[in-house]
Amino acid sequence: MRSNILKNITWLGAGNAVVKPLWFVFITAVCVRILGMAEYGVVTAALALVGIVMSLTNVGSSQYSTREVARRCERASEYVSNFFPFRVVTGLLGIVVIMLVGVVLGQRGNDLTALFFAALYGVAMNLTEYCRALYRGFEMLRYEAVSIMIEKLLVIGAGTVLLLAYPSASWLLAGMAIGMMLTLFGNVTWVFRRLAPFDWKKFDFSFFKRTLPYAFPLGLASIFVVLYLRTDSIMLKAMQGDIAAGQYGLAYRILESMILLPAVVVAAYLPRLSSLFHEEASRDFKRLMRHGLLSLGGIGLVLATVTTFAAPWIIPILEPDPSSAPAIGILQVLIWTFPFSAVNFLLSTSMTAMADQKALAWMLGSAAVFNVTLNAILIPSFSYFGASVATLTTQILITGAMMLRYKRRSARFQGSGSRLVETASETPPEPPLSL
Repeated sequence: MRSNILKNITWLGAGNAVVKPLWFVFITAVCVRILGMAEYGVVTAALALVGIVMSLTNVGSSQYSTREVARRCERASEYVSNFFPFRVVTGLLGIVVIMLVGVVLGQRGNDLTALFFAALYGVAMNLTEYCRALYRGFEMLRYEAVSIMIEKLLVIGAGTVLLLAYPSASWLLAGMAIGMMLTLFGNVTWVFRRLAPFDWKKFDFSFFKRTLPYAFPLGLASIFVVLYLRTDSIMLKAMQGDIAAGQYGLAYRILESMILLPAVVVAAYLPRLSSLFHEEASRDFKRLMRHGLLSLGGIGLVLATVTTFAAPWIIPILEPDPSSAPAIGILQVLIWTFPFSAVNFLLSTSMTAMADQKALAWMLGSAAVFNVTLNAILIPSFSYFGASVATLTTQILITGAMMLRYKRRSARFQGSGSRLVETASETPPEPPLSL
């Protein structure tokens, strides 16, 4: 078991290690140097808004499909035949909502055009992520690794070509959208042919009646995460302008690049934890969690310490223009969210595996409300530093709440797995388990 998880982590980690440094250089140094801080702020805010709206369209279908396919692979075709068309329709509705919100926020001309291309990029990314949810359910993360490498090469390539030809936020996002749509086509073709054949005959409205009550809390949890991670950029742009949003966005991209580590780990952990919970293997479940929490927490502390001292050298390398100087202080505050967010990634994954999605949604919903409120209080007086403090404070509180919940839930897990698992799926598990 352990070797298989390490194999999946290695595959996904290696795939990301090949292309993520290229992506990081592209989305920070290349983009900000060619666009300038103000246009970079437009890109940051547009992608933040798209991320929030697109999270509303998922309703937890990705996490739910991963969890359920990990338990019963033979039902993968049913999930993809129902959830994929659903995601297409909600994604198109999401584009309409994004454009309406942009108009309400006063965006016009090039800003609105940039928002439209960001929305196309978001829809394609959203659907590609659903394909990857199936890779995880089958525990075939080598497919996801290849998918990520192809995605980044296409997005960076198309984005760079249009950025150099027409240096503006809208053309950059147009190129990124083209690359992402090509990626989507490749993933859909692969999934439908190799893993989960799409069959219109399996599309059934009653499927959503059975599954959405269980998937929706997972969707809410994802929405709330995106809200407290992305709202700060939008609020900064609205309250302090494009330059402040760009400075914050530059520092945040560095933090975001580090999230690769916990993201890779939880991608491998969710299907395995789901299987262990389903099998009532409490000792293996707790052992796996203990190793994961200690590893992620320790690595997070080391990286945060190193980055704090290295920030005065990192930012000028990415953008030597004096206008980027505030990003140094922003990074030195933001980076301390990383140890907590790394631990939170795994704790939230364990709650998903244990079918504790309602509690997860309540926690993250409260965190989102707290974060938005704190941003509204701090940004007018402290600008980007206020947003940084709000993000850090929120992550600390989430860690405390999730750790308490995990200890209580895992204590109940011992000897009572069959009673806990009845909320995990819309259908009973296969024999010998009985509910």
